[in-house]
Amino acid sequence: MSSKTLLLLCTLAVRTTALAPSFDTFSAAATGSWTGTKYQWTADGVTSGVECTAVVDEVMRSCGGAVQGIRVGEGPLLNRQDDGFCFFDCGSWTQGPTKLTDGVLSLDVGLVAQSGSRVRCTASVSPGHVVDATVVVEEKAGATPLPKRESLAATGAPWLAPRLKWKRAAEATTLPADALALPGGVSIACVDNNGATDVVVRAGDVSLTRSYDASGQLVEIRLVPCYYQGLVRK
Repeated sequence: MSSKTLLLLCTLAVRTTALAPSFDTFSAAATGSWTGTKYQWTADGVTSGVECTAVVDEVMRSCGGAVQGIRVGEGPLLNRQDDGFCFFDCGSWTQGPTKLTDGVLSLDVGLVAQSGSRVRCTASVSPGHVVDATVVVEEKAGATPLPKRESLAATGAPWLAPRLKWKRAAEATTLPADALALPGGVSIACVDNNGATDVVVRAGDVSLTRSYDASGQLVEIRLVPCYYQGLVRK
C-alpha cells in the first residue's frame, strides 16, 4: 500500500470518528425533568392532550462503573450497546429493530427541535401503515435554542453499533401525501423505495429516517434538520 493511499484512509477514518456523536453530550441534552402534553392515537382517533411530566435518568450497569443508557420515566432502557439504538449530540434518539419482519415494528423516537423543545413518539408500525402511536410534546426548564445543526447519517453493513460509519447527509426522505399526521406536528410514514423501506418520522423542523434494504436489513439512520429542504428559515 502506497503512503498516499494509507494517508487517505487514515484521514477518512479520523473524519468519520470526528462526526460520531458523544454519548456524554447526548445524555446531558436528553436527561432531566421534562413537562408537556401527551396524546394517544389509534385508528379510532386521537385522545385529548393530557399534561405529563417525565424524568429522564442515566442508568448505570448492574456491575457498576459505566453508564449503560438512559430511561424515560418507567419506560424501557434505551441501551447504548443495543444495535437498534442510535443517538445524536442534540439529544435526539431512535430505537427500533435492525431487521424488518412481516410483523409489527415497534419504534421509539425522541426528536429535539431547533427551539430546544422535544417530541417523543412511540409507535407500532405494520407494513404500510401505523397501528397506534403515543406522542409527547415537552420542554425542559432552562433549555435554550440549539445552534445550527449539521445533518448526520450512520451506516453499517452488517449493522453493529460499535462499527457504524458516520457521514454528512444533506437530504431527508420526502413524506408521501398519505403520511399519518399526529399532534405536535409529528408525521409518520413507511415509504417504499424500490423494494427497500424508509420509516420516516418528522417532528416540526427535524426529520429522522430508518432505512432498510430489500432484504429488511437496517442500513442507514439519518437525522436531518429541515432547513436543508428550505422548510425552516435560516
